Amino acid sequence: MIPNVATHTTWTPPHNPWYKVNVDGAVFQHLDAVGIGVVAWDHSGQCMVAMSKKLWVPLGPLEAEAKAMEEGIDFAWDVGLRDVVFETDFELLHRSLTGSITPPATIQNIVNSCIMRLQDFRAVQLTHIRRNGNKPAHLLSQHAKGLETFATWIENIESALTQDVLF
Repeated sequence: MIPNVATHTTWTPPHNPWYKVNVDGAVFQHLDAVGIGVVAWDHSGQCMVAMSKKLWVPLGPLEAEAKAMEEGIDFAWDVGLRDVVFETDFELLHRSLTGSITPPATIQNIVNSCIMRLQDFRAVQLTHIRRNGNKPAHLLSQHAKGLETFATWIENIESALTQDVLF
């Protein structure tokens, strides 16, 4: 079982040498698509990498959030993060991933995939944060609406995100 950490109201950076990956999903019902937002932070609160991605699939809010977690896990692995706190603002998903509830059938396969993939990491924690503490990932999930596929930010990320996403 993956360690379960209490719900937070405000965002806090992870402890050194960990990284924190915040994820969020957005539903674009009229497009039959979803947006995925992923942001990885270091222990000093610096944004290291981020991704905004559109998936052309008609999912509901829970399924979009589960898919965001799956994409966030893959993204974290691909950029070389190994000690990671994964954080979501969807409590049902958090409880499903930590084993405190049985996942709804609509996300069972994604949850199983996430749990299997998390075993590859050196160390993992899963946390839940209230929506107001997950704003950067939320903005990135909304930003995906204007994308055809995906965008990533790696260098000079704060200024790039400010210009591309926030304004």
